[in-house]
Amino acid sequence: MSFHDGLACVFIDSKYGYINKKGEVVVPIIYDVTEYFMGSHDYNFYCGLTAVKQNDKYGFVDKKGNVKIPIIYDSVGYFNENLVSVCLNHKYGYLNNFGEIVVPLIYDFATSFEDGFGEVRLRRKYGFVNRKGELVIPCQYDMTKCFGEGYAAVRLNNKFGFINSVGELVLPFIFDNPYFGGGYEYDFSKYELYLFKGGECLVSFDSKFVAINKVGEVLREVNVSWYVE
Repeated sequence: MSFHDGLACVFIDSKYGYINKKGEVVVPIIYDVTEYFMGSHDYNFYCGLTAVKQNDKYGFVDKKGNVKIPIIYDSVGYFNENLVSVCLNHKYGYLNNFGEIVVPLIYDFATSFEDGFGEVRLRRKYGFVNRKGELVIPCQYDMTKCFGEGYAAVRLNNKFGFINSVGELVLPFIFDNPYFGGGYEYDFSKYELYLFKGGECLVSFDSKFVAINKVGEVLREVNVSWYVE
């Protein structure tokens, strides 16, 4: 059992809740546990809230056990930058930590906010919304990666390029699409695949993995191995 912000999650008969360091139950042990939820949820509080599941629906409670976001959603994401993606009737949008709708639930999919943007999908195309709920980069790409250091990788016609925060193409569609159902092993402390980290980004180019800078210069070849998940 580990405590986070003074509370720890406990499980009894496939139900869970939270206790404080005195062993007192502060969030009733009434919420449903599933194999999927156990594997994907760290049970910590973010923005003072944690996700709960009851009767196949999701919502959020605070540290006193009060339901702050109604348990009505088909699925929920994780709070990041004080926003969380939620799904209701197969449509996605974003709420703030008060449960207010910030981005309307009109999208086919939505990820967590990163670097001020949320990735959304509409009619099989991807774009980005900002914290005001505005679709600032239209859903026109076959695939996108989240923003990092002001740049986001986007894919068209099986090639990746990079856009900036106003949607301008800053690096052309010349990078390869290496996604073919597996995983990759490399120095994760230094690189991220198609995501800038410390001014560098790992990309696939000319049948090799290389690190580039923000003007597209190749800095070095990187040893990357692929494995089937």
